Amino acid sequence: MPSTRLIDYMPHIEQGLMDLINWVENGVEPIATVAEYKDGKLYMPATADERGGIQPVVHAKVNGAERADIQVGERVTLEVDAAVPEGTGTIVAVEWDFDGTGKYPHKHDEVDGKSRHVRMRVNHAFEKAGTYFPAVRVVSHREGDLNAENRRIENLGRARVVVA
Repeated sequence: MPSTRLIDYMPHIEQGLMDLINWVENGVEPIATVAEYKDGKLYMPATADERGGIQPVVHAKVNGAERADIQVGERVTLEVDAAVPEGTGTIVAVEWDFDGTGKYPHKHDEVDGKSRHVRMRVNHAFEKAGTYFPAVRVVSHREGDLNAENRRIENLGRARVVVA
């Protein structure tokens, strides 16, 4: 399902235009993004403050690692550590898609739009054998508006779960 691998770019354009207007009209320079392009690959710093830009930096783990091998019905702990760069807003939503359907049925209701860094966990059991890539979608907003419809900046994190 593309929505567990791709993000909607339109909110990035919306926020970029707002930042451009603020720069031109008020002299407030946008926060730069730090990256290195080497040998045909793009390398990004691991933390939000090192990376800059406007997008949340998301790290997902399963049972404390990038991959877990489990049995059918066994519960795993999925964890997310996410942050937005200083001056780019706060996190307004954290939600999980366990099975690749793109529906994101688990929402962390404790997200209040006041923090630029979150660490959260959820437990889940897989009822069928297979390889799963549970995805976590983290959304930020410049003003921390939980109900905003525009300029909701997304990023994804995924882990691998192999169920035998």
